Amino acid sequence: MHQTLPNSSRSDSNDSHKHGDETKISLKAKVLGFFVFTAMVVVTGFYLSPNADFEQGFITAKVVQNMGETVSNNDLFSETTFKYKVELSNKQLVDAELVVVGDQLKNSFKVGDKVVINMIETADSSDFQIVDKYRLNVLALLFFILIIAACVFAGWNAIFSLIGLGFSVFVLIFFIVKGILIGHNPLLITIMGSVLIATVSVYLGHGFNKKTTIAIAGIVSTLTFVGLLSILFVNFGGFLGMGSEEAFFLQLDSGNGINLKGILLAGIIIGTLGVLDDITTAQVAVVNELRKANPKIQDKDLYASAIRVGKEHITALVNTLVLAYAGASMPLFILFVQDGIQPIWSLINGEFIAEEILRTLAGSIALVLSVPLTTWLAVKLLKK
Repeated sequence: MHQTLPNSSRSDSNDSHKHGDETKISLKAKVLGFFVFTAMVVVTGFYLSPNADFEQGFITAKVVQNMGETVSNNDLFSETTFKYKVELSNKQLVDAELVVVGDQLKNSFKVGDKVVINMIETADSSDFQIVDKYRLNVLALLFFILIIAACVFAGWNAIFSLIGLGFSVFVLIFFIVKGILIGHNPLLITIMGSVLIATVSVYLGHGFNKKTTIAIAGIVSTLTFVGLLSILFVNFGGFLGMGSEEAFFLQLDSGNGINLKGILLAGIIIGTLGVLDDITTAQVAVVNELRKANPKIQDKDLYASAIRVGKEHITALVNTLVLAYAGASMPLFILFVQDGIQPIWSLINGEFIAEEILRTLAGSIALVLSVPLTTWLAVKLLKK
């Protein structure tokens, strides 16, 4: 005799079937993510292989003997030349030199250290100059620790977040930087690249769902406003983009007249993008959890509750942002304060310091604005 399943049993069966499909999709995503991440690591390792740039004259070597030093002095500074016997990757032993001004790097290399060598070809022979200590192995170890820690505490989401990180670096180098170097408008191409980074990296890190889409909408809207605000104040303040030695040398070395003011604006956009991911996804998650906990909650009450959480995020992240910029500019601050020639107000007014303040203020404004904007979008779009 044929029996009809109760509605609850039928619903359970359908839910079980859906859950099975989701598991299969999740497994496919995991496998795909694992292979993409592995390929990314292998390609990066090959690209950063130290001997891949042999034709450019930069190779690695191991210090096998310290052969002494010579010192020359003049009225301004002392110059020390350290001489070493090093072993190249092909087991060839050669003499290499390290020239140091002052005494900051004395005794920095010892037998067994791996160093970077610049091989200079001449008509009669090859000269080998030690450029720096080889550090990629240390950075690789630290990156491996990051992977382990992230996977332990965040699971598979960490793998997709790291893939998103790799994609962000790829866009920065091969889309934004390359685009600027071939003559595109720095601000325009940075905005395009930032939207691309935000879309792909946030979806990879947080999944393809409505919450992530709302977070991306909050990021793009905030970036647009901050970009317009930055253009206004960069022009109003007469900033030229010459507030760093790197910008000065870039202008000297560049034969195609790179727009330094555009690069300043591009840096503000990228720096702002780096802090918006956290705050926007967090606010959307807060709204979603509050809605699930109380499906009957009114929109205005939901907004008020989420904003209270957002205020705590703003306080913490603005302080973090200020300290991050201050830490990056610490040598510059110490140099100017130690100099003691200019008064404090004159130092702050100078473009070297004023640019850092501009970046900090623009990023802080972006953080503050992103909270109510993203919260409002989430309240209106994340319905029961």
